[in-house]
This record gives sequence, structure tokens and C-alpha cells, in this order.
Amino acid sequence: VIEAMEPVREVSVEQFVGRSSHWGLSRLNEEMENPNWADSVISAARSMKGKHYDGLFQWSDDRIYCSELVWKAYKSSLGIELAELETVGDLDLSPQPVQELIRRRTANGATLNLEEPIITPGHLIASDKLTVIIPMADPG
Repeated sequence: VIEAMEPVREVSVEQFVGRSSHWGLSRLNEEMENPNWADSVISAARSMKGKHYDGLFQWSDDRIYCSELVWKAYKSSLGIELAELETVGDLDLSPQPVQELIRRRTANGATLNLEEPIITPGHLIASDKLTVIIPMADPG
């Protein structure tokens, strides 16, 4: 599993699923002509290894967050946009846990850009280009 933690890294499936119940598994619906398409996606994701986690969800390639890693790996390797991008300002940022997370991540003077493009795990899960194989567990 190539995951966007700190830093982006590769871990065993056992490590990944053993650490949390908050994960799921989806597959691409589209049949690819190239039989090595999956290797291309994996190679694109591996090219991001070592990058720092992006807690401000910026759309640059300097730092990477989880769903951004997946989206960009498919886009750069296959030209597929798994879901439509939104902006940070399109999201409901009002829940108390979200406000607390924003306060923690901007405590050092950083700012959250509401115009920044973003892709969320929820948008990937809802993508009509993917079929859910193992649903993500409810974190609540």
C-alpha cells in the first residue's frame, strides 16, 4: 500500500489494515487496453514516495494528502480523473471537529485557501469510475 502519511511511503497490507478500521477498497470500472495499466498507476504513486503529508490540502506536488495521491496517480499515468475536483470552500467546514483541525493546522500562521482545488476520500468513494469492493468503515 502506498499511503500519504508522513512521509508518503509504502507499507504492507497487514500494516495498513492493522493500524485502523477506517479504510476501504475500490476498483476501476473501465477496462484498460494496456494490460500493464496497474503497474503504471503504481509507478506514478511510487514517484511520490518521500513527499511530506499536506495537512493544508494544497494542490501542489510539493506535499501530498491521501486522496490527492490516488487521484494524481491515476491522472498522471492513465489520464483518468477519478472524480471532479471541488474547492476547499465548497466543503462544509462548520462541524466542531473540522474547526479544531483547521485551528491546529494553521496555528503556526499557515492559512487555509478556500479557493484551493481539493479531492476528498468521499468524492473518490462516490465516483462513478470506481466500484466499491470493501466499504469504508464508519469512523463514528
